[in-house]
Amino acid sequence: MLRKYAKTTFVLTGTVLLSACATHKAYYRKSISQDRLEKAEDVLKTKLRYTKTGLIVIPLEFDFGYQNFIIDTGATRSAIFKGKVDIHSVAEQTTETANVFGLTQSGLFPITEISGIKLADYNIGTLKFAILPRRDEEIDKLDNLDIAGIIGMDLLGRYNLFVDTNDDTVYFIPPKYPLPNTVSAWTPVDLYHNPYSKLDKDLHFFDIRVGAHLMPAILDTGIEFNVISWNATIVPELRRLRRRLQEDWEFQGAIGNFEPTAKVNVVNMKAGLKRWEKSEFIVMTFDHMNAIGFKDRALVIGGIGLFEKRSFYLNFHDNRLWFERPQKAGDVK
Repeated sequence: MLRKYAKTTFVLTGTVLLSACATHKAYYRKSISQDRLEKAEDVLKTKLRYTKTGLIVIPLEFDFGYQNFIIDTGATRSAIFKGKVDIHSVAEQTTETANVFGLTQSGLFPITEISGIKLADYNIGTLKFAILPRRDEEIDKLDNLDIAGIIGMDLLGRYNLFVDTNDDTVYFIPPKYPLPNTVSAWTPVDLYHNPYSKLDKDLHFFDIRVGAHLMPAILDTGIEFNVISWNATIVPELRRLRRRLQEDWEFQGAIGNFEPTAKVNVVNMKAGLKRWEKSEFIVMTFDHMNAIGFKDRALVIGGIGLFEKRSFYLNFHDNRLWFERPQKAGDVK
């Protein structure tokens, strides 16, 4: 989690334009009712909770009890935080390592295998977890939840994900099922895989439009804020902000590498048919994303805040995301 950033806030005003992916594809001709979803034995259902910062948390059951895990579409592999679980007593140590790309933690991490894991009373078998450094105790206190780890795309990608915030339930839906009928009237956004690298083939991207500028964004439900890289110099406001911050930095006599962090507000941002009136972003440098093809390229990381605690449906297999539409005045929930 970021704790410090430049106290520079400005507004990027965007015109209301559709991205290249805005055309709604009408190929979802069939749908499944909520009642059938509830009754389907192979649709896994579990209650969700939120951290203080809005991340979605669900329980996984191990031989030693239930543990809280964050749903993280920005992670290719599930992971456990060191110290949260007695790894030696429940897991089979391996000599494998995993290359983890993250906003705050990147590098090679050891792998451990844990068997007998259950999700919503269903035995999902054995999973390989990366072992990440200890989670910040201050973050745990803030969340008021004991978070053991993250569920990444190695597990999430087996299903399509229906997050119903009206009922605080997450549905893990096998790909054979059609679109839930409640979703068909929601706002669609097309997703795609990284066009520059196959190292992160399980991650999903979408296009975000800021003003007249279209930028790729990683869909990342495991981060509480949105991020824009300083490489997005196609946006003139960011270019001017960086220049001004560097001038101030040099005027103060600072030495070393200039790596500024700033907070900005983006107005009228769009993704496909979805529009946000105002979104807050952190602007920073994340060079470790160079390994997945974004060296000197603009990149956005779209965090959980984009969902605004509304329901959404993620079809990983057809690369499509639906946002629940905001309720109109007089609607009954």
